[in-house]
Amino acid sequence: MRRIPSGAAVGVAVLAGAMVGVQGRINGELATRTGSALETAAASFAIGLAMLAAAMPWRAQPTRRLLRTKGRWWWWLGGFGGAFLVSMSAHGVPQIGVALVTVCLVAGTTAGALLTDQLGLGPSGKHPATFWRFAGVAIVVAAVAIGAVGESGSFKPALFLLLILAGAASAVQQAANGQLRVISDVVVASFVSFLGGTLVLVIATIVAGDLHLGLLPSAPWLYLGGPLGVFYILAGAATVRSLGVLRFVLGVVAGQLIAAVVIDAAWPAPGISLRPATVIGALVTVIGVWLSGRDQGHDSASEESPEDVGEADADLAAALEGSDLEAVRRRLPAARVLVPVTATGEEATGAEMAVPRLIGKDGRHALPIFTSYDALRAWQPDARPVPMSGEQALVAAVSEGYQAVVIDVAGPITQVLEIEAAAD
Repeated sequence: MRRIPSGAAVGVAVLAGAMVGVQGRINGELATRTGSALETAAASFAIGLAMLAAAMPWRAQPTRRLLRTKGRWWWWLGGFGGAFLVSMSAHGVPQIGVALVTVCLVAGTTAGALLTDQLGLGPSGKHPATFWRFAGVAIVVAAVAIGAVGESGSFKPALFLLLILAGAASAVQQAANGQLRVISDVVVASFVSFLGGTLVLVIATIVAGDLHLGLLPSAPWLYLGGPLGVFYILAGAATVRSLGVLRFVLGVVAGQLIAAVVIDAAWPAPGISLRPATVIGALVTVIGVWLSGRDQGHDSASEESPEDVGEADADLAAALEGSDLEAVRRRLPAARVLVPVTATGEEATGAEMAVPRLIGKDGRHALPIFTSYDALRAWQPDARPVPMSGEQALVAAVSEGYQAVVIDVAGPITQVLEIEAAAD
């Protein structure tokens, strides 16, 4: 259950964003030569899938965890969002350039991340919407309109809308991949994403009559979009748990915008020039994403949320007080619980933070979870509370090989749940 440090995670997100910009330009060039954005996206995904498949023989244990663990059905469909994003980027870059495609994608991704975090779809749980988040998203959407001013006669509102929707789908994809990563690992989660995306793109390409394998260009560099896509998906699956979906998106946006403006200035698609309005739109986008993330300077998973008063979920507390084990099993997945994080080693300063593991007399390992801040402090006052849903705690426990969870180990009412029974 260890997380990538926030600073390193942000750096990875920025680099991933830059790779998305480069991928869009390469795939746009391939789409121009093949005449099909669908075939280009399918080729990109198939190459990425082959790379990840080569690593799967060494991922047997996390694969088994994923197959035997119950999760939400939509976690398996993240690749569909990626397929939509890659195909729309390949379609849009030759028409409006990397920079304006990026501004549209950023608008959709930022708005999608806002909703995704508000609903708690990602593995870091809910991140409530604030005034600054709404203001930032509104400004980012306005940046699309500013960038469109430079398009004059080639204004394409339908294309802009589809790109925005593709960006929103990408945010949901990151949430789904992050959830799968908690259960398995980053490689397996990415493989599932690429498998789903490849299947839907190959089917769509065949239905559209665009599959012409024998006519694909021979230049190797035109197929680098696949490896770049693998890096982006791996980066998202690895870091979204540490950052939340919106903070990951903000890092990606920074990398995307830098790469997009540089690419359109130094290596533009044929017939595309970097217009002043597009540059202004990109700058306005930076302001918008900065405003969206100004209340995200801390890791919300490691501190008490100001919206959370620290009390136990009423339904779960009632089930515990009534010693109703079946009711506890039913109520736990939807309840907010706290997973403790403590410093390892003799010195707290600079020590690594980890989730403690309880070991019973029979040798079984259990994950301690708590219903309230008071219950956590009664056990260990200096432990950091990590708020998450009971379902997320159970999934994390399975992924780390725990055999049970212990609710409120220091009271007032302690309950032990077997992992298999709790997950049913």
